[in-house]
Amino acid sequence: MGRLRSSRRLLHFLDEQRRPLYVLDEQGQIIYCNTACAEWCGLEAENLIGAHCRYHAGAAENAVDSAAAGLCPPPEVFSGSSLSASVVCGGENKRRRRAQFFWLAEGILAVLDFDDATLENTPFENTNAESSSSLAQAPDSRELHEALRNFTTNWRRKFHRRGLIGECLAMQRVRWQVEAAAKSRARVVIFGPRGSGREHVARTIHALSGADDSIGPFVPLDCRLIDAEILQSSILALSRRCQELDISPAGVLALLDIDELSAEAQSELAGFLELGSFDMQIIATAREPFSFRQDDRQDDRQDDRQGVRPDVQHALSAVVIGLPPLSQRPDDIPLLAQYFLEENNRGQNRQLSGFSDEALDFLTAYPWPENIDELVSAVEHACHNAEDRQVGAANLPDKIHVARHAMAHPPRKVEAIVLDDYLQNVETELVRRALAASKGNKTKAAKLLGVSRARLHRRIEHLGLGDL
Repeated sequence: MGRLRSSRRLLHFLDEQRRPLYVLDEQGQIIYCNTACAEWCGLEAENLIGAHCRYHAGAAENAVDSAAAGLCPPPEVFSGSSLSASVVCGGENKRRRRAQFFWLAEGILAVLDFDDATLENTPFENTNAESSSSLAQAPDSRELHEALRNFTTNWRRKFHRRGLIGECLAMQRVRWQVEAAAKSRARVVIFGPRGSGREHVARTIHALSGADDSIGPFVPLDCRLIDAEILQSSILALSRRCQELDISPAGVLALLDIDELSAEAQSELAGFLELGSFDMQIIATAREPFSFRQDDRQDDRQDDRQGVRPDVQHALSAVVIGLPPLSQRPDDIPLLAQYFLEENNRGQNRQLSGFSDEALDFLTAYPWPENIDELVSAVEHACHNAEDRQVGAANLPDKIHVARHAMAHPPRKVEAIVLDDYLQNVETELVRRALAASKGNKTKAAKLLGVSRARLHRRIEHLGLGDL
């Protein structure tokens, strides 16, 4: 009974503290939070208790999961470390405070500062073109986590697709183009190499094109698998569906890999594109940018080897978005890798904090021929193999190690051998040695070389050895 009274007094004492406090168990579940913590998060304490903290900076499904993710300490704390880190709360207008995490016998106590942190004390706070920080300066895992938090705050509400994360100028331009395409509902062509996230960009344009309760359906068609009949029936079905549901704006028809569409299907598509009443937004993807030729603008002839016919090219290219290969944006690789690692944390009990410096060096140097898709697969592999809270270079896939070794030991350059020059050099050296051995006696030198004295004279003149 005395212990129960003591526990109640302790809880009453903690609830009266002005500092926000909360306690996590060893699995990251919130088992206590005081009134100040609940108020700072804008939630009731009973709603927070029982929520699992997962170490990620992505968008959450509800306010409770979002708050729990913001309160999650760095995963090293769960290994017995006591440290300081920032925590966040709030929706689009996130607030940030410094928290001290103390490892207890069976859990973690978090004690927050009295006041919110100022903008100057938060790294990577600004992510616009003028003030973005370069991630090329070997940021550690917590800096990358903060950068992802800031991206979530500034961009993720709109650009929630993985292919749009990055702070290089090319990706900033892509985000601007995506916004413009969504507002205007113009026809769009998205080109980029395999695995660069073309369909993700198309889905983002669709998601931004209207309110959630009125947005039309997104219908993807793989142009490698459809013919003219399937294309026609799909367009008509989508148009009827939007009319039945009275959806405005109408849906989006996504033509994936349009450069693989058959000639007959392109002819059918060209007919729809000429209709003035055709209200549907069309987004096409292709591996290579269209090549326009003015003299072909009216030429609708096409065979299977000519790609997209010119009139379809011009009709679809109101907005052209180019996605760079991952190898051309190495400064974005640490941020992308951290994002995919944290996304992996969502569904796992064991939480990872990030990558070692050596692992990031390996990832940044790798050429990524399959682009974003290959990076996703590599991070999943590394997270599965990681034994500590941090992913090391040894946890990365074998092909990354093989590529690293190949770059460190490039093949020797094979120099061309000009046969005539090589033979002349050999002959010159032999004549020199014979003359030296015979002390300049040309008769003896000719015998050593197995040639006549007259021939030796001719070779000496030809090789420019007359002074010997």
